Amino acid sequence: MAFFVLATSQLIHAINQRSNIDSVFARGNAHNKALYCTMLVSGVILAFIMLIPTLRRFFSLTTLTTLEWMIALGLSLLPLVLVEITKVIIRIRHEEKAG
Repeated sequence: MAFFVLATSQLIHAINQRSNIDSVFARGNAHNKALYCTMLVSGVILAFIMLIPTLRRFFSLTTLTTLEWMIALGLSLLPLVLVEITKVIIRIRHEEKAG
C-alpha cells in the first residue's frame, strides 16, 4: 500500500504544482500534454507492477484487497484535496488585500 500511495500521490501532486494560486480544475489547464503523457506512462508502469504477479514479487509487494485499494487511492488523492484547499485560502487572501 505504501508503494502505491507514494507513487500515485506524487503523480497526482505533479498536477498541483503547475500553479500556486489557480485550481487544477480551472479552464485552460490542459496545455501541458507532455506532463499528461508522462503521467499516463507512469500510471501504466505502476499498474503493471501492482497487477502482474512476477513484477509484484520482484518489487516484494503483496496483493491488495479491495478495501486496501480504496484506502490507498483515498490517501493518494489527499495531496490534491489539501493543496486545492490551500489555493482557495490563498485566493481569498489575495482578494481581501486587493479589495
